[in-house]
Amino acid sequence: MSRSPRKHAPIAILLAVFGFGALGGVTFDSLRMVGEPFPGFLVWDNGVLPAIHREAWTGQQAGLPVHGEVLATVDGQPFVDAAALYAHVRSRPVGSPIRYGVHEGDQIVEYEVPTMRFSLADHAGTIGFYLFDALLLMGMGGLAYWLRPDLPAARALALSTVAGGALLTFAVDYNTTARFVLATQLAEIATPVALLNLACVLPVERISSRWRLATLSVLGASLVAARLAAFDTFRSDPALAYEIQMGTYLLIVGALAALLANVVVAMTNAAEADQRRQAAVIASGFLPAFLLPIAMLPGFILLGWGYSWTWMFAALPLAPLAIFHAVTRYDLLASERFARLTAIYTLTSAVAFGLLACAVFAFDQLFRSDDGLSTWFGYFELLVVAALFDPIRQRIQRMIDRAFYRTEVDPVRELERASEALVGLNEPREIQHHVTRQLQRAMALESVEFTRSAPSEGAAYVHPVAFRGESLGWLACGPKRSGAPFSDAERELVGGLARQMALALRQAEAVEALREAQEALLRTERLAAIGEFAGAVAHGIRNSMGSIRMAAEYATLAREEEGAADALASVLVEIDRLDRRIRALLDFSRSYEPDRRSGQLGEALRAVAVELKPHAEAAGVEVLVEPPPAREPAVRFDPSHLEHALIELGGNAIHAMERGGRLVFSLAFAVDGAAIRVRDTGHGIPTTLRERVFEPFYTGRVDGTGIGLASVRRTIEEHAGSIEIEKSDVSGTTFLIRLPVDGIDQSSSSSSSSSSSSSSRRGSRDGGD
Repeated sequence: MSRSPRKHAPIAILLAVFGFGALGGVTFDSLRMVGEPFPGFLVWDNGVLPAIHREAWTGQQAGLPVHGEVLATVDGQPFVDAAALYAHVRSRPVGSPIRYGVHEGDQIVEYEVPTMRFSLADHAGTIGFYLFDALLLMGMGGLAYWLRPDLPAARALALSTVAGGALLTFAVDYNTTARFVLATQLAEIATPVALLNLACVLPVERISSRWRLATLSVLGASLVAARLAAFDTFRSDPALAYEIQMGTYLLIVGALAALLANVVVAMTNAAEADQRRQAAVIASGFLPAFLLPIAMLPGFILLGWGYSWTWMFAALPLAPLAIFHAVTRYDLLASERFARLTAIYTLTSAVAFGLLACAVFAFDQLFRSDDGLSTWFGYFELLVVAALFDPIRQRIQRMIDRAFYRTEVDPVRELERASEALVGLNEPREIQHHVTRQLQRAMALESVEFTRSAPSEGAAYVHPVAFRGESLGWLACGPKRSGAPFSDAERELVGGLARQMALALRQAEAVEALREAQEALLRTERLAAIGEFAGAVAHGIRNSMGSIRMAAEYATLAREEEGAADALASVLVEIDRLDRRIRALLDFSRSYEPDRRSGQLGEALRAVAVELKPHAEAAGVEVLVEPPPAREPAVRFDPSHLEHALIELGGNAIHAMERGGRLVFSLAFAVDGAAIRVRDTGHGIPTTLRERVFEPFYTGRVDGTGIGLASVRRTIEEHAGSIEIEKSDVSGTTFLIRLPVDGIDQSSSSSSSSSSSSSSRRGSRDGGD
């Protein structure tokens, strides 16, 4: 999900070098015409007379047609090319009349046009205006790509403005030196395709990138193939070449109309108010800039209107100006903060540099000497300036950088720091916190988040965290505080930290798994020892208990005194209690596999509440079961063992509420499993005991054995679940039991068979321990 624009960078660099290089070369060639003799009109290299002129030119005053007519002869000689015509003009004095034969229908009509000198005003009023518009468009394209190379709208804007600027640039070459005829024709094809692409995404994306790429690729390939097939007509059939070019310009008109339509529709129908405001600002520049060519080009081509094409582009500068205003004022391309901070940053740096330069100049004026030692003093002065002023300049520059969140990222140094820190971290949360904090600090980001699921589209840059092809999550980087786009060095840093984070997380998981395996082994060994001990103790005690019980029963039947009968009954009760504890000890030491079956936890909780009710009423405790969800999914569990664990847990809670209270069972379901909460209103568990309450034979009660909660945890873990103390204070304690997601049977909703009779449980529970 990484939204890196690096794959577009080579194309962007190539377009920039080619576009601005061509603009510079064509501008230089066109300026060489200034002050030179001039025919009084412009002409293509194949003799076509274009509609680019000024009314003061001698060609216009002589009535020379400039509506795509073809020049046939020059002073009675066949027309060869533009270079030969200019050479012929320069061989004659300025003002000399030259006869031109022009194809008009089936005949050649002659015109006599005096030569003239091409002035700077002539350049600025025609081809210079084209070059100025081209510079504005290419500059806007470069700015858009620099601000947000990761946004499709910014890339489409850059591509369309560069294509339009290249078309205007090569149009000048087409009418002067004709060095780039093929490049001009390719620019004529690229411009409508790029404009259609822009119309699909600005200011609101209308078509998905996949469909856009497929459709425009087919259209572009078709236009290129058709234009290359007709390339030789440029010289072999100039009239046909002119008609083909006019057809291409009609495509450009259609693309401009589509772009305007999308902008106008977004003004009223965009989902967000910011988008509607952006569309309104763009429309304020696009409408006057593009309405003229949209109206005038079809009139010129289809209706034969006559005028200079220069006038069609008179309002074209309004388009890039509107885009720039929308960027800086209404956050178009989500870059308003970057553009604003960049302008202030540049101004502040310039002021600081100016003040420092004034200080250096004052130092120079105070200490410079005009005697013979001035040369040596100059060397000394350079040393002083280097020693004093340059550190000051560096410190001031660092202060300005910090104030505007400008950062210089050194990926190697940051990765070394991360490696040193991550070696000592074994907890996943600590690893995540360290990596996100280091990224946020190093790159001056507004936020950094590690998420297991795919992050939202609000993140400025997202990089996957994966180990050997297995996805562990995502690093979602928020926008930079300066508003600047992410550089290649910053993306490399995010990728490197993501790889180190993945390795550290895997190591932490391995350490945790090893720790759990060690604890499980110790627990198994401990239980084995307990089992041997419990078996031996139980065998001896239960034999004696059997004899005692038989004697007590016999004495109860034989004696009639009421006091003696009550005492013997108490002996029997205590013997039963001791027998239950011995059986609990044996159960805890004996391994077993739960017999899990599909049932509903809600019914199991209600059965537990019924079992606990007599003991709870005797203690003044109210037992409640909160209603489970309306559509309770079936869960696979062992009814006898799970209810036994819940009764043990509830019995402990009742014992903790010495003056009465409330015991509440609740049930909830989530994507990752079921959650059972057991809440009481007792005095709470002391902080010093919370870490050890689940350990075997550890108890805080005088009459406890330390087996109850240990057996509860063991039962839950053998259901692949977990139990923890969610809350414990003076207002009561809440135990949280979780059953994993693989224990939920979503396909089943049958009635539970979980409630089993109290006689099937392993002894009744009267309070636990």
